[in-house]
Amino acid sequence: MGRRFREAFIPAQGYLFLSADYSQVELRVLAHLSKDPALIETFLHDRDIHEETAERVFGNASILFKEEKRRRAKIINFSMIYGASAFSLAKELETSTSEAQDFIDLYYEKYPKVRQFLEKKVKDAQEKGFSETIFGRKRQVPELQHKDKMIQQA
Repeated sequence: MGRRFREAFIPAQGYLFLSADYSQVELRVLAHLSKDPALIETFLHDRDIHEETAERVFGNASILFKEEKRRRAKIINFSMIYGASAFSLAKELETSTSEAQDFIDLYYEKYPKVRQFLEKKVKDAQEKGFSETIFGRKRQVPELQHKDKMIQQA
């Protein structure tokens, strides 16, 4: 449908339309910022990050089908970027909180620089009361300095 829809538009003489595929862009940015060698290698060799994560987290011994492992790995990849807890990951994967925590621990074992990077970003935001984008824009996050841990985690 998308291609047929785009064919209805014709650029003016001397111009063209540009189409960009931002496939896995968040994970590519994470690889760059965290400097995690395993993530970087995956993208340098143009491999599928979700398949790579599935292999690293579930291994060959898993009874899950390849497609299911990839689907679950994709959920894990994006959950890590956005700071999901074991509880919320468990809901997404329809598994126990304990198993979800095991997946988180395995993920960070396989991508240790990601853990260091994310923990540093949270620590910096807690200390400063704001987070900062890669372009230097500041977003106030006063909840991170709240005395109530439940409010901090929200």
